[in-house]
Amino acid sequence: LQPSAAIAPALSPELALILKDIELGSLDRKADAVGRLRLRQDIDLATVRPVLDKALQSAPTGSLLKFYCASTLAAFGDNRDALFDEVEPFLDASPFENPRAEGHIAFPWLIGKPGVGGLGAVQPRLGTIEAFGNMRGNTRAAQALDNILGNFPSENWIQKMWRKWVIYAAGANGNPLLRQRLEYLKERATDSDESSAAAVALECFGTSTFLDIANRHSALTDKTKKSGCFVATAACADSAASEVVILQAFRDQILAFSEPGRRFMGIYYRISPSLAHFIGRSEPLRRIVRSTLVVPAAWVCEKLLIRKNVSETKS
Repeated sequence: LQPSAAIAPALSPELALILKDIELGSLDRKADAVGRLRLRQDIDLATVRPVLDKALQSAPTGSLLKFYCASTLAAFGDNRDALFDEVEPFLDASPFENPRAEGHIAFPWLIGKPGVGGLGAVQPRLGTIEAFGNMRGNTRAAQALDNILGNFPSENWIQKMWRKWVIYAAGANGNPLLRQRLEYLKERATDSDESSAAAVALECFGTSTFLDIANRHSALTDKTKKSGCFVATAACADSAASEVVILQAFRDQILAFSEPGRRFMGIYYRISPSLAHFIGRSEPLRRIVRSTLVVPAAWVCEKLLIRKNVSETKS
């Protein structure tokens, strides 16, 4: 089999292989290739659109591959309504609820389906928010973001984390109907972190991607706190990654409130910058550290944070 003419123009061998895998590989291979493509910064929408469109149309309905293709097209600047229709089903009503279930607080959007880890469950929904933001100017995506910000509570750290992601997406989308919402949050949000996120979103309104805004706000807050999750950020290559956000929440909500936790933080921040620099220089090493250290640590921290939130709610 030969790849179609869609990838015929002169490309680097690595990029040509990625596009070939998307077109001719198995479902798992296609999904992995789309993920690798998402990380590339040296290509434009015109290069990837034909192959991603073909994969999008052939992917099974409701599959993660279909979602990956649509959200990646959005990341490269595609804002068609058809992409909204593909990613919107992954944004359930339930992820934004915090219902009582059998005497405890349930977080179905973090816990996911039986047998599925929390981080795996959160990624498609975070990806949906990101895609709404990257569909610059798309009115339906803007309306969805505005509706979430208007109705989504901020009573605990999980909800606050989600609101920040939606604020980043609102800034990236840049549709005029979102400006008033962001200006209101900047001036009147009771949470200072949310207010600063809205300020950054307004500064970048309609001119930056979701991740650019998230990273800019993260850098601002890290300067304020004089600390960041250096190793996790280096391993994920993204300070807004869900693993990084969860580990930062664990630091701020649990470690900072105990003497052993503060001692650990002191040691960590003495050695982690040099470790992060070393890890960030090697893509294979980043993948190993992320899969063997960061993801498992985030999974454990997520469970401890949920337990803490449940305990506080009961009391």
